[in-house]
Amino acid sequence: MSGARTAEVQPVAQRGLREDVLLMMCAKACVLVLGAATTVILARSLGPTGRGSLAAIYALTTVLVQLGTFGIASANPYFAAREPEMRARIAGNSLWFAGILGPVMAVIGIGVKLALPGAFTDIGWPELSVGMLALPVLLGSLFLQSILLTEGRTVLYNGVEVAVAALTVALLATVLPLAGGGVLVALLLVLGPHVIALSAYLFAMARHGRVVRALDVGLARSMIGYGARAYLVTLIAYLLIRVDLLLVNAIQGARAAGQYSIAVALADALYLLPVSVSVNLFARLARGSVDREMTLSVFHLLAVGYLAVCGLAAVLAGPVIELMFGGAFHPAIALFLWLLPGVYCLGLFNVIAYHFAAHGMPRELLLVWIPGLVVNLALDIILLPRHGTYVASLASSVAYAIVLALHLRLFARDLGGAARLRPTLAGTTTLLRLALQRNR
Repeated sequence: MSGARTAEVQPVAQRGLREDVLLMMCAKACVLVLGAATTVILARSLGPTGRGSLAAIYALTTVLVQLGTFGIASANPYFAAREPEMRARIAGNSLWFAGILGPVMAVIGIGVKLALPGAFTDIGWPELSVGMLALPVLLGSLFLQSILLTEGRTVLYNGVEVAVAALTVALLATVLPLAGGGVLVALLLVLGPHVIALSAYLFAMARHGRVVRALDVGLARSMIGYGARAYLVTLIAYLLIRVDLLLVNAIQGARAAGQYSIAVALADALYLLPVSVSVNLFARLARGSVDREMTLSVFHLLAVGYLAVCGLAAVLAGPVIELMFGGAFHPAIALFLWLLPGVYCLGLFNVIAYHFAAHGMPRELLLVWIPGLVVNLALDIILLPRHGTYVASLASSVAYAIVLALHLRLFARDLGGAARLRPTLAGTTTLLRLALQRNR
């Protein structure tokens, strides 16, 4: 691979799994609270229709971001963990990828609006322009942030996320009313803080050397080779719920999309728990500091603990939605309950997916997503026009259940038998013992 050798830097002190998971959980809890505040402000300021329009353009923007990652956000931590001396070059290539892929995705977004004007009548051209201009910034932030976790810089990794969420709430609470409200202003205030996040990540990468540099072609080929396999997996996983939201907006209208977006927001909040564990596990698997037995222990704990969390969420969903969003969003309660089984399945196979990602992303992992996506789209297209918005939630739950079953099949084969997948006291004890150890 080309490029001058990167100057050596002092390694970051590595915390134990316990500390990193707790730190991330605290940060995610803060982001969750701030995200809830953001959702409440937007829902009460814009109403179901305005909230639906904002959710639609934001969903389109984030879908294009996911399309534009091309697996680089997965390749970065993988290569940064295995070849730490190349992190400046990895960061430099990340900026090149963001600068190229961002405009490409913007052209696709504009093309979709032109080709399907009826499906995006609630997304105006000013709002679309803002979303498309934000794509390189969002991609650059995502790519650079992915390097931090592998380095063990979890304080900065989580701190920037909390700061962005807090700034968003502050802007919406102060600037949005003064500016007279509206979807365009709200979108600017939601996307604006990500410019500051990108600046923070660029500053963080400077410790490895010059980041703004020529493209390292050899490294880029390696990153794309790994990323292409991870790309399809992460893309389909992300699209399953986000495509539902776009279809609801197109078929049922902005009001239904606004209500469904609340169910999706609550599902995303629950999903923070398995993500917090899985991403920290991935960093250690990529560095080779833990093995598949650790993945199995994490899976056992989540199979039981996450089920309890989802059960509690089912009980609290109604009062929380009524209190936070008001009667106009009452249908979101049923939508969330239909979606909840899928959220549980998503949390479980998320651990398995990160396990395989740290071991080179086998090609078979790509195939298990195809049936889920096909079933999800088929149910939405056939049933959504005649049976109401709940079909979108049901379709996602069915799809995620299928994907979980196929992930379990692959994981069982990797472990040497399906019997090992059953949660046991010994497995939970192993996880707790390892989690209490430092530098793991």
